[in-house]
Order: sequence, then C-alpha cells, then structure tokens
Amino acid sequence: MARCSGAFVSLLGITFLNEICSNISNGIKPSYILEQLRNNVIDAIKHNSDEENIDNGMDIALCVYDIKKQRLQYSGANNSMYHVRNGVLTEYKPVRNPIGDYPSKKDFETLDVDIKSGDWIYLFSDGLADQFWGDDQRKLKTGKFRELIRSISQDGANGLTQEKTLSNFLDTWRGDYPQMDDIMVGGYQIG
Repeated sequence: MARCSGAFVSLLGITFLNEICSNISNGIKPSYILEQLRNNVIDAIKHNSDEENIDNGMDIALCVYDIKKQRLQYSGANNSMYHVRNGVLTEYKPVRNPIGDYPSKKDFETLDVDIKSGDWIYLFSDGLADQFWGDDQRKLKTGKFRELIRSISQDGANGLTQEKTLSNFLDTWRGDYPQMDDIMVGGYQIG
C-alpha cells in the first residue's frame, strides 16, 4: 500500500472543502459535505498514483449552523464535537472513518444538536489528547481532555481566557517533551 503525506491530503482536503462549500445551497447536511470531500480526495489521490490502494486520510469535524433557525448540525470523520451547557459536556461522536481511501467505508451521519444562547461548541484535532509527557511518556487521553474542556467553559470564561488556560496547561503538561502532533482546539459560543 502506498502512503501520501498527511500534509498533501490536508492540502487536498482544504482545497476541495472550499470548492464544495462555495457550491452548496441551504439545507445541505454536513454528512453530504463529508461524503463529497471523501470522494474528491480519493479520486485525486488515485489519479496521481500508480497504486491501487492508498493508505492515508484525514480526520475532520464539521458543523453547519443555521443562524435564523438556531439549528446546529454536526458530522465527523474520526473527530468528535463537544457541546457544553451549564457545565455539562455532551460528546457527539464521529463515524470511525477518515476522509480518504479506507478498506471498509462507512456513510457519514448528520446529528442535530439542540443549542441555546451561551452554549459552547468545541471542535479539535487529536493532538492535545495524544500529547506525551514525562519520563514514562503517558498521553493526556480523551477522558482528561474532556474534563479540561468542561472545566474551562465554566464561570463565564471568554474565549481568550480559555485559550490562555489551554496554552498554560499544554506547557505544563508536556514540560520538556516536544510537541508530537498538530494541536487545534476551537471553542465557539452560541450568541
């Protein structure tokens, strides 16, 4: 099986996502966008490779927010979404399939999310949860990451305060250990 670089797949993903989103109409579900994105990435990789099977893909969480209807829809390819309301974190789980070629493709799903003003929505890469620390090289893991997200969203903390808290936590957590992967955490408050 051939491997494409992760950066190449990400570049394809960004390019195709921009193209798909510029040509969609109202009411398109995020699962449809992910299906189109996967098809475009697979076609592009196969077109540029002599290999029959390409072993690479990318993970993504995607939301569509209808401001007029106060409606949020989520779909994920290996990346969850966290929704925090009044200190209670709800995890919306992804389909365990990447954007890319995969032996057993699963259809992406759209989940409707009940949102209210003041809620926080978090989208993120796996980089922080997978970050090692200390001599025994332990990972933070998703349970501790969930608790960290839940705790930073409380007490009316704004986005800048949350960003500083996460940055300080990461610096303390990894200490002298190098950053292993990309780290992205986006928090969005519903107005």
